[in-house]
Amino acid sequence: MLTRDIKDGLNYKKDGNKGFETVITRLQMQTYVVPVNYEYSKRKNGDEYGWGNCRYDIAENFWGEKLCRSAYKRRPEESLNRIIKHITKALPKMDEEELKALLKG
Repeated sequence: MLTRDIKDGLNYKKDGNKGFETVITRLQMQTYVVPVNYEYSKRKNGDEYGWGNCRYDIAENFWGEKLCRSAYKRRPEESLNRIIKHITKALPKMDEEELKALLKG
């Protein structure tokens, strides 16, 4: 769903519910929802304008249910090690200890 549709459907309007950004951020951090695209409003002539509107989907639709469910069986330490391994492949010069400190926040 697009951000504007989620906000409309859940009454995150001027005089409605508050804290949409907090809620959507928490859902992303817990990987329940993932941003999959940004879409822009279009003028009559087809030109895009304005801020992008994020399209979200649930993680199972994006990555597959089997992959998402398998992660629930992992210990947090195992997940951290998998993340570090993945990042160090992409950024081999990054110090692993600094990366661990960054990820543990």
